[in-house]
Amino acid sequence: QRRAEAAEALGRLGEIAAPAIPALSSQLTDHDIKVTVRAIEALGRIGRRSAPALIEAIDRIDNADEFILCWLTKALGETEEREAIPYLQGYLSHPDPEVRYFAGEALTKLSQII
Repeated sequence: QRRAEAAEALGRLGEIAAPAIPALSSQLTDHDIKVTVRAIEALGRIGRRSAPALIEAIDRIDNADEFILCWLTKALGETEEREAIPYLQGYLSHPDPEVRYFAGEALTKLSQII
């Protein structure tokens, strides 16, 4: 519970929490799903500097874990990083409709920034 709260607090700090990116990234495979989700959210709120960590997590994750993929695609949209676009586009054809939805939403958000 405390680790999830800590990740959430870092996310509220936004870009200023960038030094915590390695620590948050290490939580992306935590056994506690709350910790994982809060770490993903925090990375998204940190912004561009966290995009590589989120992209690496998408590359590592099993495509069968739709729940985590949804959170990762949503967070990538929050980063405002153009390099995330090809990764997100790849999920527009994912078998799970929720993954496709969140990838599309993230791409829409990024297209408004560019």
